[in-house]
Amino acid sequence: MRVVAPVVCALLRMVQVPCSLQEVRERRMTSRAVQRPASSGAPTDLVLAEARRLHVVELARTELVLDKARTLLAIAGLVVPLSATALAVVGAPWYCWIAIAGALGIPLVVLADLYAPTVHAEVAVDAELLGVQGPAQGQVLLRSYQTAKDHNARANQFLVAEFAGARRLLGIGLLVFLCVVGGAGRTTVESRVIAQLRADPELVRLLSGPPGAQGPPGVPGPKGPPGRDGSVGPPGPPGPAGPRGRPGPVSGSEPSSVGQQGR
Repeated sequence: MRVVAPVVCALLRMVQVPCSLQEVRERRMTSRAVQRPASSGAPTDLVLAEARRLHVVELARTELVLDKARTLLAIAGLVVPLSATALAVVGAPWYCWIAIAGALGIPLVVLADLYAPTVHAEVAVDAELLGVQGPAQGQVLLRSYQTAKDHNARANQFLVAEFAGARRLLGIGLLVFLCVVGGAGRTTVESRVIAQLRADPELVRLLSGPPGAQGPPGVPGPKGPPGRDGSVGPPGPPGPAGPRGRPGPVSGSEPSSVGQQGR
């Protein structure tokens, strides 16, 4: 049982490729068994040659589908480095890298699954064929060719459907790549132009134009609430010494009034 089968089945259904999980796991489309009328006569050499040719054609179809898948894988391999270079040139942000990685990585998953081992049927040379002779042997050989051809046809149908899904997914990835790179490039160019304009003051003044005349004063706004008292500041330095005062009267130099009265 392949672990990647549910993922591949979901991706194919996402791009409108009808398939079931059992078909993805078995790598061949399921169809009703072809009811062929029984024949009692021996097949002619012409019938056996035609059955052999149809068997070879189905095997060749497998190689044709795988060759186309190789071409598509080569295109995807070229797109991945080109997209990385384009994102680096435009300076895309990280989420653009994630979007491109997811859009281009999904088709690679389906393309890689195309090269998973596929069982192809061959003409059986077994005891049933060797145990009969004559016309019966021709009938057994013809039935073996038809069984192998039907089995390989269903396997080729699955390969064609898976290739179609991978091609659609790659187309979606390329569309996402163009949109992301175009959007990121446009944003980057605009940012660079704006940065250059802001870095040139002469150009900014030229684009802004001369200043206009001063308008009339506006109405004074309401008075705000008083602020709270500030904290007490540190004491200031001591001031300079003041001028010296005049001398006062000398004690005992004048007679007192009591002594004068006694004389």
